[in-house]
Amino acid sequence: MKHKYEIFEKFPDGSSLWRDSIPGFETTRLRLRELAQKSENQFYAINLTTGEVLAFDSERDAHGFRAPSKTERRSKSQAA
Repeated sequence: MKHKYEIFEKFPDGSSLWRDSIPGFETTRLRLRELAQKSENQFYAINLTTGEVLAFDSERDAHGFRAPSKTERRSKSQAA
C-alpha cells in the first residue's frame, strides 16, 4: 500500500496553501522538486496517516530534501 501525501506551499508570511495530493514517497519527492522549480516559496508534504513530514529545502543539501520526520511540535515556551 502506498502512503498518500498532502503537499503544501509555505509563503513568506508563514501561511500555507494546499497544492496537491500524491500517492507514494518517490512520486511525492518528484512533485515537490517540480513545484519548487516554479516558485521561490517552500514546499512540504505531510503523510496524514503517520504524521511524517517531507520538506523540500534547496539550501539544506544537494538533493534539497530533509529525511521524513514526525511532525514537529513546539513546547509552550518555544511558541511564546
